[in-house]
Amino acid sequence: MSLKDDITSAIEVWLQSRRGATLLMLSKLSGVSYTTLQRVAQGEVEPSLKVVMLLLPVIMPKEKEGDRASKLLLEHFPETGYWIKAADDAGIEPLPEVGLLENFSREDFIVLSMGATSLGTTKERILAKLGEKAQESLDKLLAAGVLLEDNGRVVASKKKFRVLGHEKVLREIGWLAEMFDFKLLDKWGSMYSIKTEGLSDEALKKGQRIMIDASDKLTELFSDPSNHGENVMGYALFSTFIDASKEGES
Repeated sequence: MSLKDDITSAIEVWLQSRRGATLLMLSKLSGVSYTTLQRVAQGEVEPSLKVVMLLLPVIMPKEKEGDRASKLLLEHFPETGYWIKAADDAGIEPLPEVGLLENFSREDFIVLSMGATSLGTTKERILAKLGEKAQESLDKLLAAGVLLEDNGRVVASKKKFRVLGHEKVLREIGWLAEMFDFKLLDKWGSMYSIKTEGLSDEALKKGQRIMIDASDKLTELFSDPSNHGENVMGYALFSTFIDASKEGES
């Protein structure tokens, strides 16, 4: 089947399998505009990778459909599909709720990082780190289901997660890292995996040394004119050592 047929069929199955489901509801859940979604659902246009990546977590959730979404991507978008399958095999799941937020700030990123550690964090620690801005981020992420409250602690709804194709998320991470070329980076074919964890002082120093060495080697590679060509490679190491405490929070 063509990509157009596969997506049209998947949308039809989604609508029929959920009581009261409508294209308007799917538009709100996926972030695809209603006009575009209507044309895709009617088979009038071939969906872009951007549209497919927004739709798949909704119409083919892994918990119900298994690896159908990654197989579809492998067939129609092999390069992106390869990375998605690798992430799925590693247990890294999509967190579409992040992309559905109306905005995503640096404070949101930091609060989410604290909640994504093995033991999560507490409201008190979040407020101590970020002050008044933290409360707004905390309320927003809890309301969206990105963070959850569990026995007095704040934890991410998924411990290993990825965010695909959401420019506002990429841009905020980019401002933190100050290393993205937004004009050249293929946003819709890229994957951003966020993993944070607390470390001992000794492990922290080792980790910093590894990142410095990797950065030096990548800089050497990228700055050599003999290596320059038409391809664009984006590789980022994000250090989120907000607080490497004994509790396992970062």
